[in-house]
Amino acid sequence: PESTIRAVSCDRSTMRFEANAFLGTWPIGIAADRGCSAEISRSLFFNNDIGVNVAADAGRVTVRRSTFVRGNTGVKSSGKSSSLEGGDNLFYETTAGISATSDLAGRALGRNAVWKSRIMVQGRNAGGVDLVRTQPRFQAAESYDFRLAPGQSQLATSELEPGAELGAFQF
Repeated sequence: PESTIRAVSCDRSTMRFEANAFLGTWPIGIAADRGCSAEISRSLFFNNDIGVNVAADAGRVTVRRSTFVRGNTGVKSSGKSSSLEGGDNLFYETTAGISATSDLAGRALGRNAVWKSRIMVQGRNAGGVDLVRTQPRFQAAESYDFRLAPGQSQLATSELEPGAELGAFQF
């Protein structure tokens, strides 16, 4: 069920999220709060206000191989630059795919695919980020099937797994 706050909150612990779906109008899908170290991979965030929120006092948070669709912000980081790492994510029609209040090195964010989404650092478009900018075609988005259809530039462009796609789902 949807909440008025967040789907999952991590505080002073280490958590791993793999192959989860956060569907609906959650204000925050995953909140990485004080002392939280989290690995988030192969997960779908659909229509959340913020998919993953990384607090200023969070530990290391890694977001990889996940898909963010039609939310306000895919990943929001209020923390120090070394606390967020990512790569091989797909941001589709999110106002900000990634929004960070402190400087982030482009290499820490890895390669990501964006469509009608921006990567923002300190209120400006981020430089030095490896982006694939092509409109993805999904297998059946109307029924929440966000696997990429074959024959697109996003396919086989993963930095982390050669031959794999960007985003959470393989075709």
